[in-house]
Amino acid sequence: MFALLVALLTDPPVAATPAFGNLDSGLTYRREVVGNATIHSVTIPRAAASRLIPVLAGRTMFAENRLQGRETISDVARDFDAVLATNGDFYYGGMPQGMMVTSQELVRRPARNRPAFAWGIAGGTIVEPEWRAALRLPNRRTIRVSGLNESCSSEMTAVNTPAAAIAYAAPPSVFITVRVNRSQFPVAGAVYGRVTCVESGRYWKPIPNGHFVITGRGTPSEPLAALEPGDEIALESRLDPAIPAGTRHVIGGGPVLVRDRRMAIDWSPERMPTAVPQEPIARTAIGAKEDGSLLLVVVESSGESKGIRLVDLAAYMIRQGCMEAMNLDGSGCSGLWLRDRMVTRPSDSGGERPVANALIWR
Repeated sequence: MFALLVALLTDPPVAATPAFGNLDSGLTYRREVVGNATIHSVTIPRAAASRLIPVLAGRTMFAENRLQGRETISDVARDFDAVLATNGDFYYGGMPQGMMVTSQELVRRPARNRPAFAWGIAGGTIVEPEWRAALRLPNRRTIRVSGLNESCSSEMTAVNTPAAAIAYAAPPSVFITVRVNRSQFPVAGAVYGRVTCVESGRYWKPIPNGHFVITGRGTPSEPLAALEPGDEIALESRLDPAIPAGTRHVIGGGPVLVRDRRMAIDWSPERMPTAVPQEPIARTAIGAKEDGSLLLVVVESSGESKGIRLVDLAAYMIRQGCMEAMNLDGSGCSGLWLRDRMVTRPSDSGGERPVANALIWR
């Protein structure tokens, strides 16, 4: 293994075949073969980095269809008229597992013990914050909020924004519909609103435009059930530690591949299957270079390309100049769209696998 890592860090690629070369706004694409792996990479200059945006497949977290709010990368690219599209975070159903921030809107809270990659005007970096949120009621009582755009579990209060499209909570539960002063949930700050409807006995509810739906189960639902239409509430949110100033977007994933231009794979705190890194599979990664540019890498596992292990992917990111890098979802979810088509071949025999969120550039 050591010899392979040294080769990846020091030797030139076995073959390099640029398919498009320069794209829009200084983006550059490269396809190369390293050993048994076909590697696609796109470099995004710092000046254009904020135009790389995490989006929800189907534009909402949940949907009443068989894909639960998921779409293929091709469908996402066409939906958003994207020049570039690749897969994002791991997911459950239509819900990304980790943190997601789009244009400073908090769409998904950070997952415990899981990293995320943040970027904006200052370049990109790994972040690992915790989310602190509270609901302040008219009687000065404060309720801890532990869920954002997700199905409400027992003994939990969750906030659901229009990004979710649908709020879920199995009975016994309470659904509070609130007209809010801003329809996007902030990374840090407050949202103020007035209760318009209090309901119980439901399993799900569509979220009206200009509203949030707050769900509660167990003990937290008791003060929610006492609310009445017209009551004023406040939702407060912050990240601890705060993410870097100037951050526009965040995508979840894991594990961390590179820190300070050194390999930094550590599965123990990230609660991810330790068997995964031992086998070569299709993979996707994102990294940040010293000059503030971003690097997207997608490795195929189809035909003559046999995929790549995480240690070898980390070594490749280092060789490309990444100071920090993080793994994203992989296997059948990995794929890259450029301009008007997929440039990668799917590893699933049935074709592209639908994803919950994606990274697009347009």
